[in-house]
Amino acid sequence: METYRSEATKNNVLIIRETVSSLIDNGQATSIEASACVGDLNDPKNKLREAFFYYSAIRCFWLGHNGRCRYYGKKCIDLFWQGGQATSYVAKFYLGKHFRYSRGMAFYPRAQSLTTKQSHTIPYCFYLSLRSSFLSLVVPILLSGLNSLGLIRKKKKSEVQLNKEVVRVAIAAMKDAADNSDWNFSNKFRLLQAEHLSLNKRHDTFMYDESIESARKSGFIHEQGLACEKAGLYCKDVLKMEKALEYLNQARECYEKWGSDIKVAFIQKELDALKG
Repeated sequence: METYRSEATKNNVLIIRETVSSLIDNGQATSIEASACVGDLNDPKNKLREAFFYYSAIRCFWLGHNGRCRYYGKKCIDLFWQGGQATSYVAKFYLGKHFRYSRGMAFYPRAQSLTTKQSHTIPYCFYLSLRSSFLSLVVPILLSGLNSLGLIRKKKKSEVQLNKEVVRVAIAAMKDAADNSDWNFSNKFRLLQAEHLSLNKRHDTFMYDESIESARKSGFIHEQGLACEKAGLYCKDVLKMEKALEYLNQARECYEKWGSDIKVAFIQKELDALKG
């Protein structure tokens, strides 16, 4: 950390490292030498708030904490309307070298005409698109759509309509993205579609299969694992136990390659329950 002169830069890097550590093993064996000092999160002059809330949302999503993910997502929206400075490094960190940057793509021209009062109905997946480049938009769209589907399954009645709207617009946005760059976004679009269709428990797993294959071809091993996980849990839900075991074993292999011990442990727990 001595490389960085700015305390703000050091703390931004530490927030990222803490996120990586939590996704590997919840920080148990990969603890780092220091924790980020984010300061007062209610202080409007605190430049670390946006990064803290953003990465907290990512952590909660991957760890399956849907309610907390939505909470931190809302915090990001609030900061945006207070003039938060969204930056593209969040998506760069997540997608790494596999992301092919496409300048000038905008999915939400209508959103820019909303009043401040209306703005609070805009889901988490939109706020970056209004302020930053297209690069910063990708992760929030996928995360917000899948997280809202998780909340719908948990029958959170107080926000059912909002969650349905988030899912609807997220799917439409990812379809536009896939039309512009199939290599980057097809797997994400297919996964959102598959999860949406799975709510009625009457469809086959072909859409999951398409998402899995697309992620494999593009080298998105974590999203390949995510699609396998979702497919396995869907098959378990509709009592197709052999298919569930097949998909969950694939998910475990993907997460092992990704290096996430905590996700491997989660999948193994599901496998043990199915076998038990």
